[in-house]
Amino acid sequence: MNASAPPHAARSSRESSRPSAIDADASDETGCDEALADDGSPRAAYRAAAQRFWSLGAAELRTRQKQAEAIEQAEGITFRVTGEDEPRVFPIDPFPRIIDPDTWATLSAGLEQRARALNAFLDDVYGPRRIVEAGIVEQADLERSPGYVDEGRLQPPGAVRAHICGMDLVCTEGGRWLVLEDNLRVPSGLVFSHVLREITQAVHADVAAPYDLHDPREAFDMLRDTLRVAAPQHASSLEQPRLALVSAGSSDSAWFEHRRIAELVGMPVCTPADLAITDGRLHHRDGESTYPVDVVYARIEKDLLFTAEGADGVVLGPGLETAIATGRVAFVNTFGNGVGDDKAIYALVPEMIRFYLDEEPMLEQVP
Repeated sequence: MNASAPPHAARSSRESSRPSAIDADASDETGCDEALADDGSPRAAYRAAAQRFWSLGAAELRTRQKQAEAIEQAEGITFRVTGEDEPRVFPIDPFPRIIDPDTWATLSAGLEQRARALNAFLDDVYGPRRIVEAGIVEQADLERSPGYVDEGRLQPPGAVRAHICGMDLVCTEGGRWLVLEDNLRVPSGLVFSHVLREITQAVHADVAAPYDLHDPREAFDMLRDTLRVAAPQHASSLEQPRLALVSAGSSDSAWFEHRRIAELVGMPVCTPADLAITDGRLHHRDGESTYPVDVVYARIEKDLLFTAEGADGVVLGPGLETAIATGRVAFVNTFGNGVGDDKAIYALVPEMIRFYLDEEPMLEQVP
């Protein structure tokens, strides 16, 4: 879930010790202010944070912001904007977005439901296409989607395809949460939530103190478990499958994230030049050592990986196709998921939930 954008209450510039309400400089452009009530007073969930920010004042906040950016720069927590040569530090708004337990439970259940339906859709459209026969999705909609590719049929039927889903959300008037889009190919951002939480707690420990917070670090244990249970039928070891994160390398805008994920999960991060197909299996060549890879966490586009030359100078694509088809390597997420990202398909997700799960959608989406 990408719910990191802060409420616009953070635009306050009042430098008073304890004003009666935040000087919000608010407009109705978003239709909802999650932090402030109509009279400018903080809502209950935000009261403690707002009071502590008031007590700091604008000058101290600016100082702390510079401290946070210096930590980011020193640790290489950067991303590269498309069209720019130099990476920039990831922007942090110190004023938090707060999601209370009841809202979190509702969002979690709704997003899980959506992920299950989308996974069923992906498995179906690369197999029997029951949803096409039912007249819910047109075959033409599938064929025109650039994400509907032949490699999607390499995955054994009935297996998980969208192991990791990134749904973008927006909060509108009255606290209504809507799904903006589904990301089922290469969702990113997990590490930034982790490292930015660490930085903000270091710089603003006094602000975070009143809250009982979930720790984003929990997600990396979940990711490790997800990768392990994705091991294919003929893995080199089903009890201890070998994992690897494959990246394009330092040219990728999320290179920092790739390295940190590998570190926190406990797996190597490698580029196509570190890989080779030997005896029908994918192998990672690390210096003088070579060992099989059973599960690949793919943080690289399929075309870039399949057309690349491996460590032995052989193009990886044909060997990878064979290894996937024979159950000797699994990719997380699987190839072909882009059809589930398609905007025309997005409009049909509520119908997918009804068709595959026989349930009503828990979360609304943008019409």
